[in-house]
Amino acid sequence: MSSDDNLVDKILHGITEVGDWLSIADVLKLMGTNSWHAVRSDVRSILDCVNNSDLLKLGKVSDRYDEIPKPVPVEALLDHIFGPVDSSDRSGLMMALFLADVAAPGRPPD
Repeated sequence: MSSDDNLVDKILHGITEVGDWLSIADVLKLMGTNSWHAVRSDVRSILDCVNNSDLLKLGKVSDRYDEIPKPVPVEALLDHIFGPVDSSDRSGLMMALFLADVAAPGRPPD
């Protein structure tokens, strides 16, 4: 089993456990770090995992879940997230991107 497979399993378990989408910040917690201390490679591993998995999707939430088509633009997202100098701003940007199970509809499960 690859590290991507292990991360997919953790993410899907987390989604099931909370009954909702998981932000990138939430996934970092599952990986043993947090959004305040995460580095580009931590977030890259999550975004690469989404691109390599048929079970996960990435999106933003406004009034609904807006999926970001695959392949997700890893470098552009990393530049966006890590552009701010302040770690709280970076953390906020990580909390605005959500991973969902592809089998889930465009809203959180009931």
